[in-house]
Amino acid sequence: MMYEKIKHIFESNGCEINESQYLLFEKYAALLLEENKKVNLISRKDEGKIWENHILHSLSLVLDSRFLGNDNLNNMKILDIGTGGGVPGIPIKIMFPDCSITLLDSIQKKITCVQRIVAELKLKDIHCVCGRAEEIGKKKEYANKYDVVVSRAVAPLVDLVNWGKLLLKNGGKLFALKGGNLEEELKKCKTGFNLAPEVFDIDLEGLEYLKEAEKKIVVVENLQVF
Repeated sequence: MMYEKIKHIFESNGCEINESQYLLFEKYAALLLEENKKVNLISRKDEGKIWENHILHSLSLVLDSRFLGNDNLNNMKILDIGTGGGVPGIPIKIMFPDCSITLLDSIQKKITCVQRIVAELKLKDIHCVCGRAEEIGKKKEYANKYDVVVSRAVAPLVDLVNWGKLLLKNGGKLFALKGGNLEEELKKCKTGFNLAPEVFDIDLEGLEYLKEAEKKIVVVENLQVF
């Protein structure tokens, strides 16, 4: 996508992106395609739509003022569960360079690819960790250390809540990018944790295709952390 088109999408939603950030995204897209030849990080059918289906989808959390408002994620500690090819963690890091990001995936081959991408992008304070969230969350260096946990199409909501309880600080938030009918997942959260997560349709200028695809953002707050 051209810079002016991306800039227009951001501005239409009350946000800003500069050319340096755009060029980093373009480089990230190229690196993701290159690494996808070695390891299956994204679907082959998505290779021509990295901006639409991966970068902009990941940034819906940033573009929608209902989530961050006038705040931003700089100086926050963020963990991305099941990062795969680095989404949504790397796009968030490019937008908020002063945040600390941990990219977590249970598959070593994917983490190795992401490490190469991070090195090529010269991103600082970004950590690539191989492990399962339920195990990592019990280790002292990760337990209850994060302000925000994010995840994109990785696991049922009840699992994400269980993991978030291990990883989040008191007052932290879990943001899950999901799709489709979430009624059963929400019911299990209510039954198992007495939680009522908020579910928002992604409804943004220039990203109408995400709404048509029933993409949503689920926000979980007030977790009783361990």
